[in-house]
Amino acid sequence: MPLQKLANLFTGSRFWVCVLAVVLVASLVPLLAIAQYSHPSADDYPYALATHAAWQETGSVWAVLRAAAHTVAQRYQTWQGSFSAIFLFALQPAIFGEGLYGLGTVFLLGAAMAAVAAAVAALHRVTGVPLSTCAVLGLLYALVCIQFLPSPAQGYYWWNGASYYWLFFFGLLALCALLARLMGPGLSGAGTAGAALLAAVLGGGNYITALQMCEALVCAVLVCALWRRTVLKRMLAVALCGFAAFAVNVAAPGNAVRAATTATQGQGAVWAVVQSFPMSVHYARVFTTPMVLAALLFAVPFLLRAVHAAKTNFRYPYPLLALAGLYCFYASSFTPTLFVYGTNDEKRVKDIQFCLWVLVCLAALWYVLGWAWHRFGAAHGRRLHRFALPYLAVVVLFGALAFVPQVRAYQWSGTACVSAVYYLRSGVAQAYDEAMYERLDMLATEEEDIVFPMLPPEPWICFHEDLARETYNWKNEAFAEYYGKHTVAVAAPE
Repeated sequence: MPLQKLANLFTGSRFWVCVLAVVLVASLVPLLAIAQYSHPSADDYPYALATHAAWQETGSVWAVLRAAAHTVAQRYQTWQGSFSAIFLFALQPAIFGEGLYGLGTVFLLGAAMAAVAAAVAALHRVTGVPLSTCAVLGLLYALVCIQFLPSPAQGYYWWNGASYYWLFFFGLLALCALLARLMGPGLSGAGTAGAALLAAVLGGGNYITALQMCEALVCAVLVCALWRRTVLKRMLAVALCGFAAFAVNVAAPGNAVRAATTATQGQGAVWAVVQSFPMSVHYARVFTTPMVLAALLFAVPFLLRAVHAAKTNFRYPYPLLALAGLYCFYASSFTPTLFVYGTNDEKRVKDIQFCLWVLVCLAALWYVLGWAWHRFGAAHGRRLHRFALPYLAVVVLFGALAFVPQVRAYQWSGTACVSAVYYLRSGVAQAYDEAMYERLDMLATEEEDIVFPMLPPEPWICFHEDLARETYNWKNEAFAEYYGKHTVAVAAPE
């Protein structure tokens, strides 16, 4: 009997909520610790020229916000239409002080976890699955996205890239949670207004998230038209806000200007859609590492528990059609970059594609397990409960064995917290930070043309890229204007 109680404890959702919460918090500590050594780079400077100058001249937050709005209007005409993203670009934290740049990481990680929490709450409210079971899935998803991201530097350290992709991706997750609640138990008028506002913001972001938002809104409208006509008008209002914002984004004159200067371009919409499928298959293989596979296998008992506990009459029909729809949704994340650039090379884009792939895998597992549960009978499913403890033990052991080589790896290991610990303990992060502040000391002199020494080895987990050796490089020109200098460059290696 005591052994049975112990087994029930170790297979219980509440136990694993505590374990995963502790692991998540502990793994965040080195990530937040190294954030203090991150610094602006590349696009952080040109988008923040006006806001940085406004803060230096006035010290007024309102003046900074006006400057950000002016940047949006100017860039909309001359470079790109993603108006809500540009507003965020202009507010990169270092405009208020170099040492505050790391707060951007705190905000980005906090926003992601808030979106996951909203999704967990919506899942509980809509399906009736116990909150503890939903929380296990949410904590596991947050842990995988944060720790196994292809590029943490561009994912949640570099403000410009992260606020454009990571933040908007999790904004879409939060919107989907609101849409689910609107279609399910209901959403207040304020909640519906919040969903409409969020849809408008997402429509003014990156094209991948904006496109997938439109796909999600179309599906939500169709569901309401067929089964939830009482909330159809409210869903249409949310959808129209999202569609209108995306239309404003696409219609920007600056998009044509930017396209004319792009070195690589796609070969049309049809080509981009067709190429999205083989490319998505390739990256699905890349993203499904042993650690990710271990996480997905770990989720299976809790997904089965969710299927069993769900208080709905949904029977999970047409599983192949559902899986095809989920995969098409994932594949569509490759279409915009293929259409515009003909490639999918940006690491920050791969970051959100990775997060989307993990989410799609969890949703697909849930659907298939739900179909099997109803197809083969709940009695067979209940018998599986006796195997839950040994199954979880084997999966945890598999995950641990997959994790060991990463701990022993050099520098970037594939696990963010391990890499952060390495760069902190080795002193690489501190040396890089000291070199960056030495550059700021050089900028404080009256010299107008400055040549910086090369940086020491950089902490790649939170470092994006350095200035160029040529003064005419766009990064150098923006950096020089940001700090009020004539030219800047980096010295060639001796």
